[in-house]
Amino acid sequence: MNNIDIDMIEGIYDITPDIIFNHFDLIYGSKKYVHIMTDTKEWTIPFRAENNVAYLGLYLVDMPKDVFDKLISFIFRKNRNIQKIYLKKSKNNYHNHIRQGNHFRVELPETFDSLLARLNKKGRYNYNREKRLLHELGNIEYLHCNTADTLNDVISAFFNFKFQTHGRDYQMLPEEYVRTYFVSDAYSINLDGKIIAVLLSCEQCDCVFLENLSYDTEYCKYSVGFQIYVFFLQEMIKKGKKQVYTGGGTMIIKNDLIVLKTLHMMDIFIGQHWENCKALW
Repeated sequence: MNNIDIDMIEGIYDITPDIIFNHFDLIYGSKKYVHIMTDTKEWTIPFRAENNVAYLGLYLVDMPKDVFDKLISFIFRKNRNIQKIYLKKSKNNYHNHIRQGNHFRVELPETFDSLLARLNKKGRYNYNREKRLLHELGNIEYLHCNTADTLNDVISAFFNFKFQTHGRDYQMLPEEYVRTYFVSDAYSINLDGKIIAVLLSCEQCDCVFLENLSYDTEYCKYSVGFQIYVFFLQEMIKKGKKQVYTGGGTMIIKNDLIVLKTLHMMDIFIGQHWENCKALW
């Protein structure tokens, strides 16, 4: 059994994985952390509390079960007013109450050519052919934006595409979507000035999160979803990014360009008594 020391600290610390969901300092302005020290390792876990709920930045954090269990006990003991703890994509289960899911990420190479080399011969042929055919339709632009005005235009197009493909009505303004899902950047493919594909991302940290993508179904046969995905990865390589997290699910694009899979637990509220856990899925 490890010696496990836990305490609350404040300040600015390095976070691992360095992804937006673990950065309560950037999202909420919170600089509180739980510091955990064992004989062999230490963790600095973002912490915030609101309305009797504690939130821990454990998004895809590797942590032994005994350390995790002691962390949960510490939070309830140290904060008597806390009734529940919220975990997002933790890698630890809790009394077998949390259903396991997949989380995918792309390890980026040094060059775009090295990325394309991960596709097999047929995959590269199809990619280049569909890109050529798309350009034959008119003036094609691959655009990046990260300002409020341009983000609003791209996200408005994204809303239309999502309603078209999934019947999804977000019932929010573009700027509200940006705040809710921490979107920092957007990428689009434009045909003669018309947006036909959109990809949204969270690039505030070293580990980038691909937040969402969608496209005009009129251009399905040109694989514009895959085209914008490749464009986005190309831009991440130019920016010197090393990892792109693409979330869960089974989208076809996640089976290309060599994607690594990590197991995680679905989101959950943990009550003071484990029988009061409420899984969110």
